[in-house]
Amino acid sequence: MSTVSKALAQAAELARDGKWDATLTALLTAWERSPTEALREVVLAVEDAEARPPFEGDGRAWLDLAKKAKPPARGPLLSALKGATLAEAQDRLDVAAAWAKDPRTSRAVERLLAEVPWSSDSSKRAWTAAFGVVAASGDPRFVALSASLPKTWKVREGIRGWLERAFARSISQLPPEAPALSPADEKQLEAIRAALARVPAKKPASDGRDEATLLRAVYDNPEDDAPRLVLADVLQERGDPRGEFIALQCAGTDEKKAKALLKAHGKKWLGPLAPVLGADFEFRRGFPAVGLVKFRHQADAEKYGNLPEWATFEELTWSASYPPAEQVPFCRWAGPSMRWLKRAVGVHVPHLLASDGWPRLEELSVAFGQPHLLQELLAAQPTKFPKLTSLSITDEVDDAWFSNIPSLGGVKTLRVQSRAPGKLLPVVSRLGVGELWVGDGLTFRRGKDSHLSALTVTVSSSSASRVMMPLKSLPPNTLESVDYQVAKGATLPAEVKKAVGERLKARGQPSAFETAARAAEGPQRLGELGNVKAMGMQADGTLVVVENSRLHFVTFPSLEVKRTVPLDDVDDALVYANGTRALLLSYKRLQVLDLTRGGAQLFSSRLKAEPCELQLSDDERLATTGRGGVRFDLEKRKELPPPRGAGKASVLSPDGAWWTRWKGNGLPYEVLREGSSKGVPLEGGLSFTGPQCVEVSSMGARPTAS
Repeated sequence: MSTVSKALAQAAELARDGKWDATLTALLTAWERSPTEALREVVLAVEDAEARPPFEGDGRAWLDLAKKAKPPARGPLLSALKGATLAEAQDRLDVAAAWAKDPRTSRAVERLLAEVPWSSDSSKRAWTAAFGVVAASGDPRFVALSASLPKTWKVREGIRGWLERAFARSISQLPPEAPALSPADEKQLEAIRAALARVPAKKPASDGRDEATLLRAVYDNPEDDAPRLVLADVLQERGDPRGEFIALQCAGTDEKKAKALLKAHGKKWLGPLAPVLGADFEFRRGFPAVGLVKFRHQADAEKYGNLPEWATFEELTWSASYPPAEQVPFCRWAGPSMRWLKRAVGVHVPHLLASDGWPRLEELSVAFGQPHLLQELLAAQPTKFPKLTSLSITDEVDDAWFSNIPSLGGVKTLRVQSRAPGKLLPVVSRLGVGELWVGDGLTFRRGKDSHLSALTVTVSSSSASRVMMPLKSLPPNTLESVDYQVAKGATLPAEVKKAVGERLKARGQPSAFETAARAAEGPQRLGELGNVKAMGMQADGTLVVVENSRLHFVTFPSLEVKRTVPLDDVDDALVYANGTRALLLSYKRLQVLDLTRGGAQLFSSRLKAEPCELQLSDDERLATTGRGGVRFDLEKRKELPPPRGAGKASVLSPDGAWWTRWKGNGLPYEVLREGSSKGVPLEGGLSFTGPQCVEVSSMGARPTAS
């Protein structure tokens, strides 16, 4: 009889007697020599049926237990393989390498490979230890997983490539498949399964109140203390210190004892949210309620963003890091469990708009990016955000952001960033807001004239210079009254006081608010334009004008402004010949706007190279962005590789057949065909018209090649 057969026969006999630790030891002996899928399933079934208490403790406690833990007792330690820190995870994985020939170890490492909890360069040591466990496991299951798991990894390309190579090296030492069990061995496994089926299920917590059910009741009713207090009773019956902590915080008594309990157990009580919460957090009524969200990428958002534990949070701030553009929606992810927030800072606005509603949200501080999102949020405010009273916009805004907004709804306090609020102030004043904060230094409130004419100037040692520019943008006769708040150690600059005095309303003069209201009556005509980037005509005769920070829709030839849409600073722009789309180019970013929908953004894409100007192919499908040979397919919405030889190109023809090369002083000096090394010298600039190349210089314009 083989070693495997002897071990399985022994395991079957022990299972019939209910000796499960000894059964597990015998099964592991068989697994070392025959790592089959059937044997793996039985080992894991025995492990799960035992339902051992989970590991609780720090990294040192884990290592101390690991030194003396016999094989049957290693399950909870393996379930805690990740560790609270990368260093702890590496230590645990190094220990687990000695336990590698165990399907429970394989399962723990497989979970790591499925979750990819680390994606920084500093995590490579921990991953090296994990792949060392794979190589030592002798488990052919990893060979099969190597074809599917890497496809699910949502990490940046650099670490993905490294992980794929390390995984491939680790499985090169594994057998491609496991040897088959004999019919007699299969029969022994059936006997073990039958013995497992006779094991009674674990009884629920006392009087049926199991912890999972009670937690669900808390998450379903986060405003109600009753479910929290029921859970507190059950936990105290078990001697769990969290029960006492919940009871103390709900009662608001013995704050000193509650703080001591939180200091000792707070990190553990964050539960599955701990990996994506900052170090500063606050518990209220026994549960986490205030914190900093640190989603690094899509994988974090998908793994943690929809967990029910977010339901008890009242205030969340999303990390202020600057991820790649395509990762922003995931780094600022808001799942449905977060809908009970009272205050949200830095969340992705489209997530808010796509939800069913945020019934408790009172304060919101966000970057909208596009003004139409502000309009959509305010339109949805009565139903989706019924309690929203304070709105902070972290974008740089002007009056165009609010020109198409009929009301701010229930918003009474508005905070904005604006270097020139002179035109913004009367527009916001007409919308009924009670307070307008501009930056950190200017606060406008309703005066006796019912306008936002009562100003408070806050001066600190660092803010005095920052209030001058917005103050100077205010027209004369704007202010009815002024109040100064000067921080300790700071002084009120004379220039600030002078600028304010020049804008106080003179007796007998019309208020700047009244003057602005009269000017706004009737049709508005297009005024003086600055820094125009592109123009185009729509089918109905509407003229589209793109400035570097605004998009105008104008009736031609009367030049009445139908609509103005604010834009981020634009380096270059282009309007389709049919006037239906507009391309906007800024630093390494290409936006496409739908002009038939008032300038709504169709999509935005980050470019690999810094562009310098836009060209569009005759079929309006291919855009080129100059420097670096960047080409973009507008239908497929993706960047295309440059043509051969265009590595130093400055301007490309839309079809990619021609490009120019630049001298070190930044002037183009020759035009080349794709793949050629010599070109036609130029004296000036270059423009492309279909297949024709037109040279533009001080001597005029002339065709150069076709």
